[in-house]
Amino acid sequence: MNRKKILILIALILLIQVSGHAFHTRLFSVDHNTIFQKSFIRDYEVAQQQIESGESMQPMLNLLKKYHRPEEVAELELTIGLAYNQGGGFVDPEKAIVHLTKALEFKLPERTIMEIFVWRGGSFEQLKNYKESLKDYLRVLLAATYYDINREWPEIKPPKTPIYTNSIDPENKKRIRDYNEYRNRLNHHRFILTQRYFMVDAIKRVRKENSIGEKDLVDILGNLTPDTYAIRKVRSLLNEENKRPWP
Repeated sequence: MNRKKILILIALILLIQVSGHAFHTRLFSVDHNTIFQKSFIRDYEVAQQQIESGESMQPMLNLLKKYHRPEEVAELELTIGLAYNQGGGFVDPEKAIVHLTKALEFKLPERTIMEIFVWRGGSFEQLKNYKESLKDYLRVLLAATYYDINREWPEIKPPKTPIYTNSIDPENKKRIRDYNEYRNRLNHHRFILTQRYFMVDAIKRVRKENSIGEKDLVDILGNLTPDTYAIRKVRSLLNEENKRPWP
């Protein structure tokens, strides 16, 4: 499997995500405000610009020596790992694996963890380490089995009662909260359905590349989880037609 095809897979997954600049870890306070120090945000943005322009990774690496709060270290490790995973001239799968693995040492949102496994699995695949790549892809698919992955692609509908951004009406504030919760849940479910589709395809490809039979697959799954239902579901998904979930 060549690197170009692997990066296309990752890019397609990222297209489904919410657009706009944001921190990769998705770590926020309960009221959705940033939990990072102002100095960290400032330094991070400068270093990120250096990566995006293709100038240097060093400013971001230097921040690991300057900042030590767990949430900020997690953000740095993930950002660095992602840059080495698919950052243009900085691509280095071995370094990507090191930093993405370090990011997994922190408590992160489920979606972020799944994305890290996708990215790290891609780096393992670039190195032709198919067994470790398979494990990461299976971790994502196993996580997806805890959702209704047979559901059709959910359509996001407008609120029944109009909501306004500047209204002081307490009921309007409640409607905003409820509608945002609804949208967030459907967006997450869309993400899950997308992961199911891409991971089934990736797992089939890696199994073919490394001639991994059913017995070996069951052994690997058994070492990843004791949940027999999830294992059966994964095996079933891998033997079914892999239909694209979105219209």
